[in-house]
Amino acid sequence: MGDGQVTTPTLAPLRTCSRCGDAKPADAFGATTGSRASQCLACERTRRREGERVRAAPLSVPAVNRAVDSAPDPSPARRLRAELRAARKAGRSFTAAWPAAIVAALRGLPPSEATEWRRSFASMRAVWSASYSRRPWPVNLTPALLPPDEHDAEAA
Repeated sequence: MGDGQVTTPTLAPLRTCSRCGDAKPADAFGATTGSRASQCLACERTRRREGERVRAAPLSVPAVNRAVDSAPDPSPARRLRAELRAARKAGRSFTAAWPAAIVAALRGLPPSEATEWRRSFASMRAVWSASYSRRPWPVNLTPALLPPDEHDAEAA
C-alpha cells in the first residue's frame, strides 16, 4: 500500500432469491450440500415454518392452499376457489354456486383433464362446502355434520 498502489475492495457477487426476488450477497444464502441454495436464509426459514404449520394441521386452509398451489397445473382449482368466493359474496348457497363454479373452473380444459379435475373436485366437495361456509373441516364428516342443504340433497 505504501508504494502508491491503490487497492479496491472486491464486492461479493449478488444473487437473487427465487422466493422474495431480492438481490443479496452470496453469504445470505447459506451453504447447501452439493448445490447452491435458490432461496435466501430468511425465506428458507419462513418456508420451513410454513411447512411445520402445514404438517401440524394438514387439513387447515394454509395446507389446502399449499396443495392447490403445488399441483402440476393448479389453475382449475384456483378458478374454482375464485368462483366460489364470488358466489359467497353474492349471497348464494353452496348448493346453488357449486355447479356453475365447476363449469367455470373446467372451461377450456381438454376433456380427459376436465374429467380428472371433475372427479377430484367431487371427491373433495364436502371440504369445499365446509370452506365455503367458513366452518372447520372435521376429520370424520358424517351426514349429520353436513350443512342442511347438503344433507337434504344427498338424502334425495
